[in-house]
Amino acid sequence: DLFRRYGVWTAAYSSYCRLWIHVEGDTKPAYYGVYEMIEAIDDKYVKRRKDMFGDHKHNLWKCVSPATLNYNDIKDANIGWDDDSGAYRTYELKTNTENFEAAKAQLVEFSKKLTKLQGEEFHNWIATVCDVKLLLRTYAVNVVVGMWDDYWNNANNYYLYFNSSDKENYKVFLIPFDYDNTLGTSHNCGIQGDSG
Repeated sequence: DLFRRYGVWTAAYSSYCRLWIHVEGDTKPAYYGVYEMIEAIDDKYVKRRKDMFGDHKHNLWKCVSPATLNYNDIKDANIGWDDDSGAYRTYELKTNTENFEAAKAQLVEFSKKLTKLQGEEFHNWIATVCDVKLLLRTYAVNVVVGMWDDYWNNANNYYLYFNSSDKENYKVFLIPFDYDNTLGTSHNCGIQGDSG
């Protein structure tokens, strides 16, 4: 709700449900309580937002610690595609996997520019490839709710979507993800000692 109020359309939808499980042979279903339902970040998520992304057929990356996006780190990072093996990858391509090498080259080039460009050159480039206002609104919500387990503190729990497969001509969107460590749920980690 807070993301929606601040125009962060990239945030997943969520709701609550009461859950019953019916076990064959039991006379009535077992009640398991109230659960949160969270929209999956996948090709269907991207397709539902294709008008806002500008496309829905390109590169969705899941990024987990230590996904710093620093060019010096990404060259040696565990980068792969979702092959249903359950393998841990720092950067995992979730869509467009048949074009993995081109997607990886795009991600690495993005990281290189993000790390190495400075001053006006950086300002002009980032304004071209990113909706900076949307990114800042996303991070404003993250800070307000005490989300410590994401990019700014832990290089963790976010997705990136590139709306084109072109190595230079694209828009990249940060998609917030995994909000179980917010609103005072924390421990000493990264650059903060008490996110609450």
